[in-house]
Amino acid sequence: MFACGCMLGGILDAYRVITGLTRMKRWLIPLFDILYWLGAMVLVFRVLYVSNLGEVRLFVFLGLLAGLAIYYATISTYVMRLVRRLLLWLAACWRFTIRIFRVLVIIPLIYVYRAVLAVLMFFGTATIFLCKFVLQLVYPLWKLLRRLMVALARLLRLEPAFHRARTWISRFKRRL
Repeated sequence: MFACGCMLGGILDAYRVITGLTRMKRWLIPLFDILYWLGAMVLVFRVLYVSNLGEVRLFVFLGLLAGLAIYYATISTYVMRLVRRLLLWLAACWRFTIRIFRVLVIIPLIYVYRAVLAVLMFFGTATIFLCKFVLQLVYPLWKLLRRLMVALARLLRLEPAFHRARTWISRFKRRL
């Protein structure tokens, strides 16, 4: 039970350091306190069951108290420093990983996106320009062709047929 008391002291110190460094919200601390004590209870009774089949006697409590007292008197400050440094090291590793991910993945994706967008914008603008250019070239030919077709329709007396076709098409459009 002596070792179990030392282990509980180490876990409590680690818990205190974690809550201090993470700036946990005040309303979460009682919840985590309850979780700590439930875990401590499970650990003590598990060790108690393995060591003497779950018999609770005075020496169990004395062993726990002696383990906690010796732990706090000897290595508590070292464990807290170690946990603090470990957490700071983990936080630095996390920040480094995020920066590496950003440099190796996010920023290249942004540049690829911008490059693809620039190419698409260039081809879209070029297409619109070419379409306008072709329409400006074809428009005089279209006017001439239209005049020729109207003259040919008058010559062949096809205007009534064109008129009927237009009215039929307009009726079809109205139904849609």
